[in-house]
Formats: sequence, C-alpha cells, structure tokens
Amino acid sequence: MITSASITAPIVAAAGGNMVFAALAASMGSLFFSYFNDSYYWVVNRMLGIEDTKEQIRVWSFTSTIAWAVGFVEILLIGLFV
Repeated sequence: MITSASITAPIVAAAGGNMVFAALAASMGSLFFSYFNDSYYWVVNRMLGIEDTKEQIRVWSFTSTIAWAVGFVEILLIGLFV
C-alpha cells in the first residue's frame, strides 16, 4: 500500500486527480486476497486459532477480497457524486 501510494501520488497530482480518492484506492487495494506473505494474515489466523491452511484461506483471504470488492464499489459510487 505504501509503495503504490508513493509511486502513484505524483502521477495523480500531475493529472489533477483527487488525492483523497487516490489514498482510498491505495487502502482498498491492499485488501485484495491477503495471503501467506502478509503478516496480518498470520495475526488473524493465530488469534482465531485456525491451523488448517484451506480454512485459513477461506476465513481470511476470501473475507479480505470481499471487503476489497465492497470498498471498490463504494469508491466508484462516491466518485460519481463528487
């Protein structure tokens, strides 16, 4: 998220885009299908006590992807009215 925001911020600013929407898009993009290399993936699964890999993916990765999709649609809808 930090890397994508750092790279795209000057591009969005030069194009005259809305920086708030750029920040929201970077935040939403970080939620897309959390996987093994994401430290928060392990925090969630350890706190919930889930040990089976398939169940870990089903519980957290699919949930984070659903959150990403909902956030994406919300950003698009808000962008229509602003």
